[in-house]
This record gives sequence, structure tokens and C-alpha cells, in this order.
Amino acid sequence: MSEVTSEEYKRNFPAFIALSFLAGSIVTWTLLGAEAGSRADWVAAFGTWVIGIAACTLTYREGKAQRDAKYAAETRQLRVMSLQAGSLKLFAGRFLELDKAGKVGRDAARVVAIAIESRCGGIKLDLTTVDADRELEGAAAKVEFLAFALSAVATEFLALKAAPEQLARGNCDHYDWMLDNAARLCDGVDALAGVITKRIESVTK
Repeated sequence: MSEVTSEEYKRNFPAFIALSFLAGSIVTWTLLGAEAGSRADWVAAFGTWVIGIAACTLTYREGKAQRDAKYAAETRQLRVMSLQAGSLKLFAGRFLELDKAGKVGRDAARVVAIAIESRCGGIKLDLTTVDADRELEGAAAKVEFLAFALSAVATEFLALKAAPEQLARGNCDHYDWMLDNAARLCDGVDALAGVITKRIESVTK
């Protein structure tokens, strides 16, 4: 025997009530007997029940459609946020990769810094269409803060007039600050991605 889910039960419950009422009225009418006036009362009562059940069913379906649409919109927005945050990690990660490769040429560092300044400085994670809780709001705000901080340091680095020709940790404070902020931003994006994943799973269940 197949298992009946709660959703199927809710969907079929109005029909079950209507059939039960109809069966009861037929038994009372035919087996127990009923006068003409009593039969008319049964017919009127049954008609009222059918109308009420139909209205309840329609209301339930409309409500479910609205909830499904809301959840779909929220899931889309969460995925957009995840992609936006991921792009920040891509730029920050690129700067960290340059450093791991060894001494970085000043021109190469400036190219990446320009990209970071532009992308990280303009980030805004939109939560207006999401029922955000404290965990999600905090994770998104942290990513925005770290992105702005990295963008500000990149701006200062680009304004340096005497940056070393070859950059490495210890020979340029702004370079060190960019590396530190880039690493923090990557960690913040990973944390936000985890919160978003958990939230999407809870929304789609």
C-alpha cells in the first residue's frame, strides 16, 4: 500500500468530507427513512457543504500558489546573491594567487587592484525580497564590509607613487593589507555561501 503524504492528504481532505457527508445523507434518507421536508433539508444542507468545501479548496490552492511563488522568488534572489559574492572571491582570489606565485610585478598587481577597486567597491547584496534572519543578514553585511575595505586599500595602493617594482610580503604595507583583506573576504564569501545553501534547502523543502 502506497504511503499518503501530508500534501496529498490536505489536497484530498475536502473531497473526503464531501463524500462522507453524502454517504451519511444517503444512509439516513434510504435506510432510516425521511419525510419529504427532511429530505429537502438534507439536499439543502449538502449543497451548502459542497459550496463551502469548494471555497475552502480554492482558497487553499490559491494560498499554496502564492507561497510557491514567494519561495521561488526568494530562492532566485539567494542564488543571485551567491553568484555576486562568488565574483568577489574570484577577484580577491586572483590577487592571492599572484602572491603565491612569488614576487609580483608592480604592473600586474596594479591590473588586479584596478579590477578589485571597481568590483568590490560597487557591491550591494540585496535582501529586500528575502525573509532574512540574523545569520543571513550578518553574513551578507560582513561580505559587503570586507569588500569595501579591500576596495579602499586597493585605491590607496593604486595611488602610491613609489611602489616597489617587485612586490612581496614585507616590502609594501598596502600590498600586505590587500593580501590580508583579500583572504578575509574569501573566508567571508565562503561563510555566506554556507548560510545561503542552508537557507535554500530550508526554503525548497
